Amino acid sequence: MIEIDSALIFYLLTRIMIALAAQELDRTKHQFSFERGQKLTRGLLWSHLDRFLPPSLPAVDRIF
Repeated sequence: MIEIDSALIFYLLTRIMIALAAQELDRTKHQFSFERGQKLTRGLLWSHLDRFLPPSLPAVDRIF
């Protein structure tokens, strides 16, 4: 279930990023490649991973 939920969240984030880019550039969302949007979403998440991780580290330490 976690993998399915994660995939759905990633898919929705990608679609949101495509919609925002289309709005910003005054284009339709159909003019954007899903593959390129996926790569951009992955890059954005990796570049800001440190913002998401520190608050959860104490909880992870308590579990393990």
